[in-house]
Amino acid sequence: MLPDGMFTVAKRAHPWPRDSHGTPTPPVLGSAGTARPGAGFERSDGSWHLRVDPAEWPVYDGDKVNGTGGRVWTVTGTPRLIRNNIASDVDYVSIVAALDPPLVP
Repeated sequence: MLPDGMFTVAKRAHPWPRDSHGTPTPPVLGSAGTARPGAGFERSDGSWHLRVDPAEWPVYDGDKVNGTGGRVWTVTGTPRLIRNNIASDVDYVSIVAALDPPLVP
């Protein structure tokens, strides 16, 4: 998938701190980093598949990805760092995310 926009990632501190009951509480998002080329598309189940620059690694569930045109996604699941042993220029972070707010049909 070729880049189709510029993306930044705003990260939360990990692991999340726990409250007095032991429940993880999300910390405040950090500021978004440098905009880098990436790509994204909506999947048939309504989630989004994003590919961002490996310089953003590590990325975690709950982090935010900001894209071209003001779109914002919340990372869901566990992102994966995909490496190519022959050509590192094509490395990327594979992310499943939810668009905030979702597109309305």
